[in-house]
Amino acid sequence: MEALLKQLAFRRLTPDSIELLQKHHKEKGRHPSLDTLMTVLKNEIETYSRLFIVVDALDECFPEQVQEDLLEKLRSLTITPHAKLMVTSRYIPSIESAICADIKLDIIANNSDIKSFVEARISKNNMLNRLVTKVPSIEEKVVGTVVEKAQGMYVIGELSSSLL
Repeated sequence: MEALLKQLAFRRLTPDSIELLQKHHKEKGRHPSLDTLMTVLKNEIETYSRLFIVVDALDECFPEQVQEDLLEKLRSLTITPHAKLMVTSRYIPSIESAICADIKLDIIANNSDIKSFVEARISKNNMLNRLVTKVPSIEEKVVGTVVEKAQGMYVIGELSSSLL
């Protein structure tokens, strides 16, 4: 919630929100409590004509109770009609049941697409290409393992050569 508030504050904060945060800091001498953050966020959200909150990779937020608490708090922020919430996650039944989405879109990578992507990355990377040339069976094993572990997840991105 603090990160969300920081993003809103980057543009501006209302004087009431600033006063509430300063009062909390003076009295407690530490970061604002979750209740204070929620109050400030609700006040700030009201100042926008349209606001989108996007949470990417909720499934990577552990433990499960934290996911549920976060969703509950975010839902309370989007009670006003001008605030919308979008959450992305791999399919996990507990998250599926907790989201209660108006619109749900399943995006699952095809194994053959993942396979093609990994093979192309291997062929374009000199170090990996030399390795599979020396040990031809390793390419099949690497590609097969990546496809299996991806479980339909497919992210296009650049890997640093230092990671390879």
